[in-house]
Amino acid sequence: RLAPIPATGQSRSASFGIVSGACMEMLGMRTMVGRPIGPDDAPLRGSGGKVAVLTHESWRDLFGGDPQVVGKRLRIDTVDLTVIGVLAPSLAGLDKDLEVMFFVPFNSYRPGTNTSYIFGRLKPGAALDQANAALATALPPAIEASLPPSASAADRKAALDTQVEAGAGANGISTLRNLYRGTFVTLAA
Repeated sequence: RLAPIPATGQSRSASFGIVSGACMEMLGMRTMVGRPIGPDDAPLRGSGGKVAVLTHESWRDLFGGDPQVVGKRLRIDTVDLTVIGVLAPSLAGLDKDLEVMFFVPFNSYRPGTNTSYIFGRLKPGAALDQANAALATALPPAIEASLPPSASAADRKAALDTQVEAGAGANGISTLRNLYRGTFVTLAA
């Protein structure tokens, strides 16, 4: 997606994360300027706030480290966003293979992707197999409830065929690590 850079007026390709209203607090993603995306920015129903939280690096690159960045504008395609915060320098996202420039609420922008990562925390004493069993039970009705009445039978089937698996996330996610895991194990054996 192209995001005009406010400081220069130029456009560039931008990688960004889409988060729920509870994500930043749950994962301990603190801001050094402004505030994180919260529940009011990403309500479960309706449209979310047109806001963005910048990574520290993109704050320096796009806005020159301006301490007055809160309230400035950023655009993704045709969607105008208001900067509400800047993450601490050590926080840059959860995907080790993708340099995220900023985060937006999940219901403020739909980039047309069908790949999502859902992060959560296990209850104390719970195991991954328990989480997977709970997901297998809870996910189909949740997906069904989220589908618009106008969804075609094919779209409904594709949505309900969604596969979800809980896994450890202590090291973030890595598409490359998952893609080549078997290859590296074979090479190392």
